[in-house]
Amino acid sequence: MPTVNLKDARTGFSKLVDQAIKGEFVTITRHGKAVAALVSVEAAEIARNQSAERTTHAVMAGAGRPSTTLGRHERRGCPGQARA
Repeated sequence: MPTVNLKDARTGFSKLVDQAIKGEFVTITRHGKAVAALVSVEAAEIARNQSAERTTHAVMAGAGRPSTTLGRHERRGCPGQARA
């Protein structure tokens, strides 16, 4: 898995995309810290689906917050606000 800093990623973006298409995970760093990953669309969709499945299983298992810990907007069900 190659790691490149942001400046080098900008200049060699085409090459990095080619590597991602071939199945490599490319880590992009800023100031020495990993801040992003470049992966193929297929790998991203797999990760997205797995994340959605974990969320669904957690909700189904009752892992949501009890109503006493909900924020003011969540209890009232205000329009445009997130609900648990």
